[in-house]
Amino acid sequence: MAARAAFVFLIATTLASCGGDLPGVVSGSGSAPAISPDSSAEDGEDIALPEDEQLFQQGLAAFNEAEGAADAGSTAEAGEKFATAQVSFDRLWSDYPSSGRHDNAGYLRGRCRYELGDYAGAIATLLEMRAAHPDSVFLNDAAYYTGQARFQLGQYQEAIADFEDSITAGPGSVYADNAAYYVGRSYYEAGELANARASLAGFETAYPQSVYLDNARYYLGRSNFDAGLYADALGPFERVLLTAGSIYEDDARFYHGRSFFHLGDYGAAIADFENLLTAFPLSQYADNALLFEIRSFIAQSNCADAGTALARMTAAYPASTLITRAQADFSAGCA
Repeated sequence: MAARAAFVFLIATTLASCGGDLPGVVSGSGSAPAISPDSSAEDGEDIALPEDEQLFQQGLAAFNEAEGAADAGSTAEAGEKFATAQVSFDRLWSDYPSSGRHDNAGYLRGRCRYELGDYAGAIATLLEMRAAHPDSVFLNDAAYYTGQARFQLGQYQEAIADFEDSITAGPGSVYADNAAYYVGRSYYEAGELANARASLAGFETAYPQSVYLDNARYYLGRSNFDAGLYADALGPFERVLLTAGSIYEDDARFYHGRSFFHLGDYGAAIADFENLLTAFPLSQYADNALLFEIRSFIAQSNCADAGTALARMTAAYPASTLITRAQADFSAGCA
């Protein structure tokens, strides 16, 4: 949502910085740019805006309404407004190639497709805009959303290049930290764990105030964990757990416990799993936490508590596909 909030302000202020007041833009406004009457018009008479400007203002108004609807959870309304905006921006792009709004419309027509889930279409239109306007002030935005569309399609190597292009084009932009995070995240999703670790560790240093900080810490921990570097994984997971309200708290708690388990510190592992079960009984990891708690008790030769945990798992999560594995582990370790 932070990126959405910054976007309208970015359009108004960036366009104004490109050569004074542009038609229909209120400089420095945090709200949608509004059409302003021409100062040369006589009282009671407005001068009609050029058609390309009218198309841009119509598209921008619909786009801002779509974002507002999306933020309010009105998915259907948002989709309708993005589709309406796309029509205006597409027409401006095709019919007015010399318009001063051409690059902005090119970016926004790609954004509309992205928001509508047309990732292939977003990539094609954003690449077209980037090729036509290599010096545009919206180049970093266009590169970022090209990368996001590729990320959604699992094209991680291509996404990395786009995110890096976005950072190069706008190192101080509102998308710079987002792009830097997704470079590391794309490396992780591509299975390039060493590159993911280097990128995400650098992110922690470069963007300590970013809203993506706990995300980066979690995936740094996962990059270590997945590589079998369990001791190195503990620190990043612990830093996630120190972030109030992190959406990765239960994930980090589970993998923190798993790291202790693999390091042979079964008491610490059990404590983590119990903390997860107490704080997040509906977590996707809840039954998995009990499985590893059972395994930890077995490793301690504590079959009584392992049996209790198994009974608890069976009662609390009767549909879990992990129950059979827990039963097999118990039979093998506590027969």
